[in-house]
Amino acid sequence: MKYFFTIALLVIITLSQANAQQPFVKSYIERTHISPKLGLQGGYEFKNNFELGGFYQKENDAFWSSNEAKPRFYEKEFYGVIMAAPVLSKEKFNVKANVRMGAVNGEYFSITPSMIAGYKLFNAIEVQAGFGLKSFRITSQAGIRFNLNN
Repeated sequence: MKYFFTIALLVIITLSQANAQQPFVKSYIERTHISPKLGLQGGYEFKNNFELGGFYQKENDAFWSSNEAKPRFYEKEFYGVIMAAPVLSKEKFNVKANVRMGAVNGEYFSITPSMIAGYKLFNAIEVQAGFGLKSFRITSQAGIRFNLNN
């Protein structure tokens, strides 16, 4: 998986130089009703603020209490494609509608919508927070995004 993300990042940076797109990487944590998940996302932001990329998310065992019983099926790993469309865009603040589509635990296909608000601290760094829907339950997200062409 490390090689995939390394190669993907190199391809993103190379193509962005040729097509004037904004590559980015994002690290985030998502709190679900079962356990927190840590994720990594990378992709392009186009001139019209639409995004396309990939993501990898995994359960974080450090936050899991050992005296709690785990359900029979729960999301341990989630990876796939992410698309985002702008809902509101100001100079330093934006809101985007995200859709993540991919494989859960390498066995099942899942589509998870979310709304993410971002605030640019600097031109290359943005903090983000939002909420989403997984298994018909509300999730919360927080993350930091780095724009690579600045």
